[in-house]
Amino acid sequence: MTAGTEILDEIRSEIERLGEACSQEKVRRRPPGFSESSRAEDDNEIRSLMQFAGYGMAKVALDGKILVCNPVFSRMLGYTPTELEKMTFADITHPDDVQQDWENVLELISGASDSYWMRKRYLHRKGNIVWATIQVWAVRDRARRLRYFAGIVQPAAAHSKPRIVAG
Repeated sequence: MTAGTEILDEIRSEIERLGEACSQEKVRRRPPGFSESSRAEDDNEIRSLMQFAGYGMAKVALDGKILVCNPVFSRMLGYTPTELEKMTFADITHPDDVQQDWENVLELISGASDSYWMRKRYLHRKGNIVWATIQVWAVRDRARRLRYFAGIVQPAAAHSKPRIVAG
C-alpha cells in the first residue's frame, strides 16, 4: 500500500467516525416539530431549486455519498442523476484530487471552516477529465450540528487563467 493510499484510508475512517457521531447526535436531539415529512419537504424543495439551476449542484452526505444532484451536474459527467446518487464524490473525482477534497471535507466536519472552494478534475463516464471549480459548504441546523454538504459545480477550461473583474 502506498503512503497516499494509507492517508486516504485514514481520512475515510475519520470521516466515517465523525459522520456516525453526527448521525447519532441528530437522532438524539431532533428539533421540536421535526418529522420525517419535514425532511421529505426539505428534500422536495432542494430538488425543485436544483432542477432549474444553470450550474451543477449536489447535496452530499457526511460520508461523501451523493444524495441529490441536478441534471446539469449529471450531464457534465455523463451519468444520470440516479446513477450519481449511488456514488460518492470520490468515485467521480480524479485520483490526484481526492486527498485534497477529503482534507477539505474534514475541515468542514471538524468545524474549522464552513465552506471551501477548489479547482478539481472530475472523471466523466467515458473516461475523459472534466475540469471544474467547486464551492462546497457545510449545512448545519440551528444548533450548528452538521446535516450534509451542498456544492455548486461550474465547468472550467483546463488551462484557463483566472480573470479579475473590476467591481
